[in-house]
Amino acid sequence: MNIKKLTRQAVVAAIYVVLTIALAPFGYGPIQFRLSEILAILPFFNSEYILAITVGCFISNIASTVGSVDMIVGTFQTLICAYIMSKMKNLYLACIVPILGMVLIALEIFFMMPNPTGFFVILIELMCSEFIVIYIIGIPIFYILNRNEKIKKLLNFKTTSK
Repeated sequence: MNIKKLTRQAVVAAIYVVLTIALAPFGYGPIQFRLSEILAILPFFNSEYILAITVGCFISNIASTVGSVDMIVGTFQTLICAYIMSKMKNLYLACIVPILGMVLIALEIFFMMPNPTGFFVILIELMCSEFIVIYIIGIPIFYILNRNEKIKKLLNFKTTSK
């Protein structure tokens, strides 16, 4: 692994952690608004970011209200979703993957936290918040980034959005 690639991965993982921890009250639990999930779009543009997002998620989940279970389940969900997204050709379809991946997180929260609501309520809350972060905030940001050749080169984007 070359220094530039390692540096990009370390920076992305660090940004994921900082965004998650800084906004911790909103990033954990049955109602999540994890702004760092915007970065989950990166593996679509280059599979090298699968590791960065996965490591960032793992470190962030150390502070989770669910504890070590989230470090395992949440990180596994991120890894699987990032890998699937990296294989897809259409950005809008690829971004559905982390929203659907919320099924695992909803199951984790349902079984690990005392909830007055049912599984489907938790799932809908998680999917809605992930939709907002990915589609309403994330895709427009990446649309702008993808139009700038210098940024695309800096981030080593291999795929252009369709």
